[in-house]
Parts: sequence; structure tokens; C-alpha cells
Amino acid sequence: MIDDSITIDGDIYRYYSDKEKMHILSILDIKKMIPVPADCYERIEFNELEDIRYKDLFQKEYAFCLKVKTKVLIKVEKIYQKQKKTGIIRRANCNFSELEKAMLDWKQ
Repeated sequence: MIDDSITIDGDIYRYYSDKEKMHILSILDIKKMIPVPADCYERIEFNELEDIRYKDLFQKEYAFCLKVKTKVLIKVEKIYQKQKKTGIIRRANCNFSELEKAMLDWKQ
């Protein structure tokens, strides 16, 4: 939580009262999730990161993700299953079926 008087242009904040807000460091936009084949990404070893500030940010984001993991997975599954069941692609959402098909075509 930070004082409402502190603002950095371009940064994102979530307001809790007229005096306090939270500085949002990153956003997980699950509506835009894309399938990634298992052999097309790499594990990041935090201890191997040279930039201390970057390493610190990664560690904070990872700790937060672990804390909300179950909640996020439930939401992800709900969004995904609803689109698959209804065939309706909501505004600003990816078409998961098309992306899955494109991934499989790309892998072949």
C-alpha cells in the first residue's frame, strides 16, 4: 500500500480508499492465454539472473503467483471451459480453439 499522493505516469494502481492505493507491478491477463508446446520455453533460474532489480522483481512476482495459484487456475479453467462449451469468444479474449489448432499445425 502506498499513499495516494504518490503517482508514476504510466503505472497501474488499485485504489482501496481515498488515501491508500496499491502499486500494481504486473498483470496476469488470463483472457489472452496462449498454448505453448512443452519444448518451447525455458525454466528461469533466479540465482543466475545478473540484474539484482530484475531478479528481485521476478522473485516477488513468482511468490505472488504461488500464493494465488489455486484461485487463478480455477478462473482459467472456467474461462476456457465456458468458451469451449458455448463457442462464444468474448471481447478482448483469445480464440482458444484456433490457437490450439495453430499450435498443433506449427508443431508438425
